[in-house]
Amino acid sequence: MEEILTQLAYKDSRIIELDSEIQQLHQTIIDLREYVSEKDEVIRARDRAVQIMRAAQTEAESNTDQEREGLPATTQTDGEVVLILQRQLQEANVLVVAREKSLQLLTEELNARNQHIAELSSHEPVPENIFLISLYPYGYFP
Repeated sequence: MEEILTQLAYKDSRIIELDSEIQQLHQTIIDLREYVSEKDEVIRARDRAVQIMRAAQTEAESNTDQEREGLPATTQTDGEVVLILQRQLQEANVLVVAREKSLQLLTEELNARNQHIAELSSHEPVPENIFLISLYPYGYFP
């Protein structure tokens, strides 16, 4: 009878060990599925990027072919590009002018502060015994 109980205890412990291993393997399977899913997403993104690049290349080649044949390209004309560039240049000029005005105001403020500092520095120096004078305003020093 004792031998049967020992065998049952051994089998129970073995079942618990195997169950633990099964849970670990199950977690490994889940982790691997997530890893494969992430890799699939990367591959899909790469494939999509390749498709976009090929489409852009095909469009560029077709525009080049149309230009060779004397047909107008389906992209923006030179006039449209010039207008866009002029608009961008005007916007950039507005920003430059605004920054120059800001810089000028800051420079004027800095000069005014420097002048004020110079004026304060040119006044008579503060006596070293100003502390004693403030403690004994009537001239009675110990």
